[in-house]
Formats: sequence, C-alpha cells, structure tokens
Amino acid sequence: MKIGFIGNMNNYPFMIASQFKKKGYEVLFIVTESEKLCRPEFRYKNISTPYPDWIVDFAPLNADYFLEVEETVEFKKIIALLNTCDYAFLNGYFIRFSKYLSIKHICVFTGSDLTVLADYKPINKYYQTKIKTLVELNRNSFLSKQIFNLCNSRLFLTSLKLTLSILGVKYKIGDVYFKSRNMFPDLYYLAKSKIAYLEKVSDQRNSIEIAIGFIYAPLGVVNDGDLLLKEIKVDEDRRMMGLMVDEILSDYIPEKPTTKIRIFNVARFNWVKDKEQPEHFTQLDFKANDVMIRGIALFYKKYAIPLDIIFIKKGNDIEETIKLIEEVGIAHLITWKEVLSQQEVLQEYILANVVFDQLG
Repeated sequence: MKIGFIGNMNNYPFMIASQFKKKGYEVLFIVTESEKLCRPEFRYKNISTPYPDWIVDFAPLNADYFLEVEETVEFKKIIALLNTCDYAFLNGYFIRFSKYLSIKHICVFTGSDLTVLADYKPINKYYQTKIKTLVELNRNSFLSKQIFNLCNSRLFLTSLKLTLSILGVKYKIGDVYFKSRNMFPDLYYLAKSKIAYLEKVSDQRNSIEIAIGFIYAPLGVVNDGDLLLKEIKVDEDRRMMGLMVDEILSDYIPEKPTTKIRIFNVARFNWVKDKEQPEHFTQLDFKANDVMIRGIALFYKKYAIPLDIIFIKKGNDIEETIKLIEEVGIAHLITWKEVLSQQEVLQEYILANVVFDQLG
C-alpha cells in the first residue's frame, strides 16, 4: 500500500508518515512550506536535505485562502503524485484539495484547519472589521487604478446593491458612509474576496464531510471543534482520537527526581482576550496561561519546594504575563528563553519533570 501526505503543521503528520514508513509501507511525503515548524529536518536529526526519495520538496507553495495556488504548475504536479497513492492524509490548507484527488483521504486536524478554515463565522467577523475600517478611512486603499476605473463603471454601480448584500451591509445609497465613490472599489474588492473565501471554506467542509476518517482530539476536549463537526454532519465513528507524541520520547525513562522540580511551559502566552476584537481568538488560541501561573504560585507557597521554571517568549501577552508573575511572587523562579527550535523543545521535554500545554 502506498500512502501520501500533504500538509505538515508542527510536523504532526510527519510523525504518522514516519511510523508507516517504519512498518514497511510505501510513503510519499510532500513538503510545501519554508516555515521551520512544518519541515521535518528542523525536528528530526536523522532527516536532512537533500531529502530521501520518499520526501518531495515543493516549498514554498503558498496555499492560503488569498492565493489561487490551484493554477500553478507545481500544484498540478503535486496532485498527480498524490493520485499515484492508495490513500492520502491531508492537513491544514490542503484538506480542501481532496476534490482534485481520485483516491480516498483522511483529515489530520491540527487546530485552525477545522475551527477557522472550515468555519464561516470567522469570515463574517473578519469582513465586518474590514467594513468598519473602510468606513472610518473612507478612501481607496486596496485596488489598482485599472480596477478602480472598472468599479466606477455603470455596470458596477448597478451591482452595488448586490455587493453590499454580500458584505452584509445595509443598502442605503444615500447613507453618509457611501456618498464617496472612492469607497466603491474597496467594497467591490471586499465582496469578491469574501466570495472566494467562502468558496474555499465550503471546499474544506465538503472534504471533511466525505473523508473516510479524521484525527482529532477526543470528544469533549475542544467544544468548538466538536460543534463544527456536528454542523458539517460528520459521523463520530470516523473519529480517530489521539495526541501526537514523538517516538523519541516513547522509551524515555526519567532520572530520579532532583531537589528542584523542572517545569516547562510549551504553550504560547495567549490568555488576555481582546474584548474589542474577539474574532482574534478561537477556542484553541486561548491558552489560559494565567491558570498555570496562579496554580504554580499556590503550590510554591504551600510546599516551598525549589522550582526551576522555563518559559518561552512567545505569544501576544508577554508583558501581561511578566506582570502577573511579579504579582504572585514567583518571578525569581523563572528562566525566560527566546523561541526554541523543535529539537530544542524535545530536549526541554526530556529535561522537565512537568510539562504544561494549554489549559484553555
């Protein structure tokens, strides 16, 4: 059996692929990004470039929702390669591309590929914010002169009502917000991009619906994701519940405890919700690091056991985190490190007695 993989957020799909490879299956693994989090050589010491034959590098292949990657020669080559397989594991932006495949597929969810890329609600929030900004600026800021001229044509003006309805804006041509014709090209751009975005989300949802299986957190862990899967009408008997764990850690036997307990926090510091822009947070984005910090402080106050705490300077709320640490009195126990490589993260796992991930 030949199994294909595309999409590699945090190298989680590669963990699965490497195990299939180890068990004797023929594997095709397609690398599409330059981002270190998505390239196996930055996590595994036994993988280096140039890659072995079973790993094919197409990076950088930008497949986000604002670029038509489907039109590229590289994309067509990728689809042809995947169609030589018996099954495909799809992750991230690439889940939506199953409609180009002649084989069955499994979805590997790693977060936003379900709760953002397969959800219509974040799109509506995003475009509401864009419209608000446009109203405040009241000027052309998106389009070239050629498109500006097109949008000011009679054809465009007659379709203004449709454009506004697509964006969910109440149609009042006499409204103060729409007196300036310079806004019309921006509105047209937003309407066109929203339609394109909605089509891609629809493709993502359709691909999830027809998948023969999907890998996700156990039922009840991520409520937003569970509700979305129910909305898409995915049968729960197709869910494979698991948490990706590196093989390098599976046989690890910890040393005897030292006098200091070493604590490592792997989740980025995102715990202060912006009430002005709630669309910036999904359930998986909210890490609740403040719960961890207050809990550690209570433990330390009660038992006075020496702690060696490792925090990484990553996330939106570093300043607020430092302030909270000082308030609860554990600043002297913490060592801050800059962003680590994936191999350095694995080493921290091995050194730690306790590892915290998100508590949200």
